[in-house]
Amino acid sequence: MNKNHLLIYSILLISSSAFSKDIICANSPDGKPVIKNQVLTCDLRTSSSNNLLRKTFGLVETVEISSDIRLKVNPQDIHSILGEDKISLPKHPVSANLIMNGGGQILHTTMMVNPVLTKTGEEICDLKFIDFQPNISNFQSPDLPSWILKGIEKTLNHNQSLHNKVLKLANQAAAKLRVNCQ
Repeated sequence: MNKNHLLIYSILLISSSAFSKDIICANSPDGKPVIKNQVLTCDLRTSSSNNLLRKTFGLVETVEISSDIRLKVNPQDIHSILGEDKISLPKHPVSANLIMNGGGQILHTTMMVNPVLTKTGEEICDLKFIDFQPNISNFQSPDLPSWILKGIEKTLNHNQSLHNKVLKLANQAAAKLRVNCQ
């Protein structure tokens, strides 16, 4: 095992759990998903530099995550969603960049995410999301060997912090759908 690969693997694992407190939708003033013309949109952006230099032995300054999410929320789709316990969202790409300390070198990574949310409630007015599985696959980087990429993919799929933050974002979107409920 190459020592440099092991060090990079450790850094990426530490960095992957260092997301900022809030994952935001950059396309709205309040950072929450927007529903317009029966499409929920979230240009998801988050970054973190929270103690990364210390946690990554001075190598990683910042982690930046981005994905542009578009979901139809017309009455037919919502009715179909409300009839299911689990909602499988369309597979979409996510990019993550690790900005290295000194010189600003960027380590680019990409992945496919096919999220599955578990919900309660049979009506919009009592819709609540209770579980989230990211189902990350095809984690890639031109600078890393496949065994490191597979380890990171597995870690991200089981990251409790990421799980909690996405559940919060999904429940914020559900709250927007419940706006007319009494």
